[in-house]
Amino acid sequence: MPRRPSFSANSCDRRLAAKISCGLSVVASITRRRPGTWEPVTTLTETDSGLSERFGGAHTARISSHCHKVYTLRVLMIEASLPLQVDESTQEFLVFHIRQKIPAEESLPMSGLTAAAISNSSRSSEIYDLMSRTNGAIITIAHRALWSAAPENSLAAIRAAAELGVEFVEIDTQATADGHLVVIHDRTLDRTTSGNGIVGASSFQAVRSTHLRVAAGGDAAALTDERVPTLEEALEEARGRVFVNIDTKFPHELPLVIATVRRLGAEDCVIIKSDVLPESRDFPVVSADWFGSIPHMPMFPVRPGKFAADLKLIEALRAPMVEVKFTDVAELAAGREELERQNIRLWINTLDVSHNLDFNDSRALKDPEGVWGALIEAGVGAIQTDTNVEFKRWLSSRKPV
Repeated sequence: MPRRPSFSANSCDRRLAAKISCGLSVVASITRRRPGTWEPVTTLTETDSGLSERFGGAHTARISSHCHKVYTLRVLMIEASLPLQVDESTQEFLVFHIRQKIPAEESLPMSGLTAAAISNSSRSSEIYDLMSRTNGAIITIAHRALWSAAPENSLAAIRAAAELGVEFVEIDTQATADGHLVVIHDRTLDRTTSGNGIVGASSFQAVRSTHLRVAAGGDAAALTDERVPTLEEALEEARGRVFVNIDTKFPHELPLVIATVRRLGAEDCVIIKSDVLPESRDFPVVSADWFGSIPHMPMFPVRPGKFAADLKLIEALRAPMVEVKFTDVAELAAGREELERQNIRLWINTLDVSHNLDFNDSRALKDPEGVWGALIEAGVGAIQTDTNVEFKRWLSSRKPV
């Protein structure tokens, strides 16, 4: 008789974990959200002796519940000490598909075993629902989190952004000399911390010993009690509260970032971005082992008269959202039909340093309709800004057109 695993709720990261012996069972669970915790409602165990041949030994099955669903199921992966390459036939052993929402008064029916639940085409997770063009709301992205209220890229800034109600925070990450991923934008410690020197040439202990300066930093900025966070700390701070756009400062460190996201089970909490050249028709990212399991956002400049054509060229990337720079706002509107066809949301930065003509935060504070309003009219559905409080206030007061 297969041994049933014991479940333990973890209110910090909202995932249920069950130790299983491979060859005995694969476990799925439905959970119901309760204040501050998750309660197992029912479990389904499927025996398959083939698992012991595939994996061998004991591993951990992580079962994650998305925080805004009443009932949901997601068997994310089987963890092992070494990365596992899970092919399509193996997925059939691991994934159970359950209806996303079930009224409490109903029974809890389950469908058969299927790999569709983790297929990218199903796009059942909240982050894809948020980015879908069927969501008519404008997404707000807090650049380096809410640095107007706390040190940039700090845990306090992430908390402040979540409390403001932004949908995404953008954070920057890079590795220290001893391989720890920390959240800091600049190549050096000088502007934002009490320290100095190159981040990548400093030990984690040296980086951690510094204090963050208020807001965007600078020599005259006061010091705080905040420290440079690790990427892991930032993702845990954001989990269940706000989604995270990770800007990997050095592309060769992306495997470290992906490993951290996977280890935390945060695949559905983040989006990874990278530069592409549509006209090259060559997209190495599609061969990455994480592509399709972690949302990806291509970034590229809009070529005059070719935006719609370039969107067609990147269709293989199955992008839920694209970030572009432009030299004529009319070019954005010209891509609307293709954006609709592929269900791609359009992300624009209005940061003063973005150089999208004069569509920037400084002008938006004086003429929000002329900047943010004009972009939305051109089809933009996500705006990254340094003036999040003002932008959210403007959005909430704006009448639909």
